[in-house]
Amino acid sequence: MGQIRRLMHFGISVSDLRRSVRFYRDALGFTPVSKLRVEGFPTTIMFEVEEMELECVFLERDGFRIELMSFPKPGSVGDGEVTPWRQRGLAHFACSVEDLEATRKAIVEYGGTILEHTYVENDDPQFESKVLCAACPDGVRIELVESRLLDPADPLGEPVELGEF
Repeated sequence: MGQIRRLMHFGISVSDLRRSVRFYRDALGFTPVSKLRVEGFPTTIMFEVEEMELECVFLERDGFRIELMSFPKPGSVGDGEVTPWRQRGLAHFACSVEDLEATRKAIVEYGGTILEHTYVENDDPQFESKVLCAACPDGVRIELVESRLLDPADPLGEPVELGEF
C-alpha cells in the first residue's frame, strides 16, 4: 500500500480570482502564500483540456492549504450554485468561529452567501453550539460553528474500531 507523505492542498475552481482571494483572506482569515501561472503542455494532459491558462493562488490557515484556481482559457464550467450536501465529492468544509454574527457579516461583505434557512442552535449540553451554512462566491459550502465547548481539533462522534472499515 502506498503511503501519503504529506497532505498538500485542496483546489477550488473560481470564476474571479481577485474576488475569491479577498473572500478567503478577508472573510475567513486565510493568508496568501504563493501564486502560480501555467499554460499549455504538459498541464493540459493533467487537466484534460486541449488548451489552457491557469492562474492560481495558494492560501493557508491553521496548517490547512487551499489552491484557488482560475481558468482564463478555456474558462470555468458550472453554474456556481451552492454545493448540495448530498452531492458526491467534496460537500463542504467547516470552520470554528469565535463570533457567528461577525463572520456572517464578513462573508456577505466579501461576496459570499448566507444560507439563513440552515441556522441551528443546539442546546444539547454536549455541544451547546450555533451552526450556520454559507457559501463562497463560487458556491463552495462552508459550515460555520460557534461553540464554547467544542474543541475544533477534537473528532466528533464515536471512536472508530481498528479494522471496522
